[in-house]
Amino acid sequence: MPLPRDLYQFGDVCLDVLNLRLTVSGEPRALEPKSFRTLQFLIENRHRAVHKEEIFATVWEGIVVTDNALARVIAQIRKALDDDPRQPRYIETIQTIGYRFLAELAVPPTATSEEAPAPMSVPVFAKSSPTQPWRWAVIGTLVAAVLILLYSKITSTQSIDSIAVLPFANGDHNAEVDYLSEGITESLRASLSELPNLKVMSRSAVARYQDQAVDTRSAGRELGVRAVLAGRVIQHGESLTISAELVDVENNTQLWGGQYQRKPVELLDVQNEIAQQIVDRLHAQITRAQRQRLTTRQTTNREAYQAYLKGRYFAGQFTQAGLTKGLAYLREAIGLDPTYALAYDGLAYYHAISDDITAPPADSMPQAAEAARTALRLDDSLVEAHVELGTVHFFYDFDWVATEREFMRAIALNADYAPAHGYYGWYLTSQGRVEQGLQESRQAVALDPLSPEFHSLLGWNLYFARRYDQALVELEKALEIAPDYPLGLYILGQIYAQQQRYTEAISAEQKAAEIFGIGGNSWPLAEIARDYFLAGKLPEANKILHDLLDSAASSHVTPFGLATIYLASGGQDQAIAQLEQAYTQRSWFLDNLQVDPELDSVRSDPRFKALSARMNLR
Repeated sequence: MPLPRDLYQFGDVCLDVLNLRLTVSGEPRALEPKSFRTLQFLIENRHRAVHKEEIFATVWEGIVVTDNALARVIAQIRKALDDDPRQPRYIETIQTIGYRFLAELAVPPTATSEEAPAPMSVPVFAKSSPTQPWRWAVIGTLVAAVLILLYSKITSTQSIDSIAVLPFANGDHNAEVDYLSEGITESLRASLSELPNLKVMSRSAVARYQDQAVDTRSAGRELGVRAVLAGRVIQHGESLTISAELVDVENNTQLWGGQYQRKPVELLDVQNEIAQQIVDRLHAQITRAQRQRLTTRQTTNREAYQAYLKGRYFAGQFTQAGLTKGLAYLREAIGLDPTYALAYDGLAYYHAISDDITAPPADSMPQAAEAARTALRLDDSLVEAHVELGTVHFFYDFDWVATEREFMRAIALNADYAPAHGYYGWYLTSQGRVEQGLQESRQAVALDPLSPEFHSLLGWNLYFARRYDQALVELEKALEIAPDYPLGLYILGQIYAQQQRYTEAISAEQKAAEIFGIGGNSWPLAEIARDYFLAGKLPEANKILHDLLDSAASSHVTPFGLATIYLASGGQDQAIAQLEQAYTQRSWFLDNLQVDPELDSVRSDPRFKALSARMNLR
C-alpha cells in the first residue's frame, strides 16, 4: 500500500491533508470531515478494492453506522469532484463490496515522498503567537460548529413527527436471511406506529428501496418524512450482526446508531431494544402503558417470534407455494406460544387471502374468524385483527352491520392504518354508497401512496362506479409500482374488457394466472374464458371452460367465475345456478353483486333479485 502523505494531486484536483482543504481547478470545494477522511483513505489505498468494513473501521472508528452513511459520504465526494457514478473518473462502486479510487496521482514538489514513511497528518493547534492569529480563528470556528451541531441535534428531535423505516438490507445477499431483514423492518414499523403523533410510512411506501443502496436523506425527502431509520443484517454462521441508524433528514445528522451481535432466536430482544432507543432519541412523550405496548405486541418466546416472521414473509408473497409455507410457520408460532396475538392475526390473514382462491370459503373463513377472534381476546387493541375480523364479516358472513363496526373500530384505534380505510372503502362501494367508498379508498392511497393494493382497490371501486378511464389510471399506477401484482393485473383485465379491448384484457389476465401459479388461478382463468367469448373466439373460450369444469373435481374453482363465463356465452340459467352455488359456498366475489358490471345483463332476472334480497343488498 502506498504510504500516506500531506498533499495529493490528480488531474485538476488537489487534496491538502495538512490544511483539510480540497480544491478543483484552484477553486475550494466543501467537504465534511468524514467525507474528507474517506476520500483520503481511498486515495491512500488506490488501485485496489476497498471494502466498506475497512472504511467504517477507519473513518467511523468506534461508531456504528450503516451502508447509508457511507453512501451519503461517497455522494458528497462525487459531487465535490464532479464525478459521475455511471462513468466514474475518480471513484468506482464495486457492488456489495466497496469502492476503488481510479485516478493516477501527480507528484507535487511539496509532497512527502511515497518511499519515505510518514504518519497520517492531522492538524495540530499550537499556542497562539502574534504570527499565528489564524489558529485561534480556526479553534473558534470549530467550537462554534460543534455547538451548532449539538444544538441542531437537540432541537431537531423535538420536531420529528414522521419517520420511514427503510427495508433492512441483507448484507451478504443470503436468501436465508431475507425473512429476517423483512421481519425486523416490519416489527419496528409496527411498534413505532403505536407512538402518538408520529406518522410512520407503510411497508409498500418504502418497498422500492428494497435491495438497493440508498441515500437516507434523499429517501427521506422523497417520502416526505423528517427522520429515516435504516439498517442491515449479516449472518456469520450461527450469529447475526444487526446494525441500524436513525438520521434526521432535514439536518442530515445521525441521531442514533447501534450494532448488535445476536443469534437468530434473539431477534425479538434486538427489535425491542432498537424501538426503545428510537423513542428515547425522538423524545417522544408517551405514557408508561404506551412504552410497554411497544413490546407487548410481541411474544416473549424467541422461537415463536422467528416462526411468525417466516410465516408472514412467505404468506405475503401471495403465491401458491408461499401461502402453503407461510401457513406451516404461523401454526408453528402458535404452537410455541398459544398466547401470541400477532401470530393468530397472521393466521387469520392467511386464511382470508386464501378464501375462494386456493380454498373453498367453508374451509378457510371459519378458521380466519376463529383466529381473528382469538387475537382480539388476547389483545383487543390490535388494529390488524379488527380489520381481519371485519373482512370475515364482509367476505363470508355477509353481515354488513358487523363489517362496518369492525372497520370503524380499526380506524378509531389507528386513523393512519391504511388497510382499514382501503377495505372499508370497498365495503361502502359494494353497498352502493359509492362516493363514501371512494373517499375512504382515496384516504388509503393518501396514507400509503406507493401501495399497489390500495391503488388497485381504488381502481376497482371506480370500475364498479363505471368510471373506467379513471379506474385505468389507478391500475396503471399500481402496476407501475409492482408490475407483477396479481390482483392489479386481474382488475386491469376487467377494465379493458369493459372497454372492449379484449386482446389487452386477455394478456393481463394470463399474466395474473401465471404469476399466481397453478392451484389457485381459476379466478383469472375464468376472466380469460369470458373475454374469449365476448371477443368471439369460441374454441379458445370453450377449452378453458371445460378445463375449469374438469379441474373442479380435484381443486377449488370459484363458482362466481364460472357464472361470469356462462353470462358471456349466453347461458343465463347456468349462470344463475353458479351464482346460487357461490351463495351457498359464501364466495367473497358476491360482495360485488350489486355493483359488478359483469352482472349487468342478469340484473332484471327475478332469481337474481331474490338472491340480492337474501344477501340484504339494497
